[in-house]
Formats: sequence, structure tokens, C-alpha cells
Amino acid sequence: MRELTNLDFRFHGSGENEYVTLRDHLTKNHLGDTTETDENQGGRLYALPNNVLCPVKSIEKYISVLNPNCDSFWHWPKSSGSIWYNNVCVGKNTLGSKIRWLSENYNLSKLYTNQSLRAITITLLDEEV
Repeated sequence: MRELTNLDFRFHGSGENEYVTLRDHLTKNHLGDTTETDENQGGRLYALPNNVLCPVKSIEKYISVLNPNCDSFWHWPKSSGSIWYNNVCVGKNTLGSKIRWLSENYNLSKLYTNQSLRAITITLLDEEV
């Protein structure tokens, strides 16, 4: 996650057919496949037109207010201004402990970790195939 940049997100289509893909990154769970094109290796995140919680519009908005001098996708927030984030990227340890921090500080039903969410997501996606 720490290695993500705003250039890793690719926007396709328009209107009801708009979607976002993420540039393929090799991980221990995704080792890549040279027979597939970059377009087919990852999932698609589709737009929800006329919905204030549209994931495509949310990513576009987030990228539009990032500090242009910082390459990372994860920036430290500023308190005001049209650029919402400082020219400082969030560190690996901060990202690595964020889900646990959210679980503890918002009294979620159980203690989640980045790893547990990743494992749950992979299991659920695998069951859908």
C-alpha cells in the first residue's frame, strides 16, 4: 500500500460505464501472469452515477486535492487550503496499523487488522468466482 501513487489508478469509460483499475503490483498473493494484459489482471471499480458515495468520483476528488509535490497516494492532511494535504507521505508503519487503530478508537464489534481485512476480502472474492 505504501508504494501506491496517484498514477497507479487508471480511469476508463464515462457516465454509467466509467470505472477505475489499479496498475498491477506483484504481491505474495498475486504473482502476475504474463499471458494476461494489464487491463485484465485486476478488478474494476465501477462508478455509481448520481450517488454522492460514488467510488470513482471519490478517488478522482481525492487525487485532485493531493499535494502535487508528493508522489505518494497517502499524504498527511493539512488544516486548510485548496490543496488538502502536505508534501509529506504517510509512513509504512502508520498505514500498517491504521485498521487496528480505527477498530480500537471506534469500538468496532471486533479488533480488525490490515491482514484480517485482506484475508477476509480474498476469501469473499474467491467464493464469488
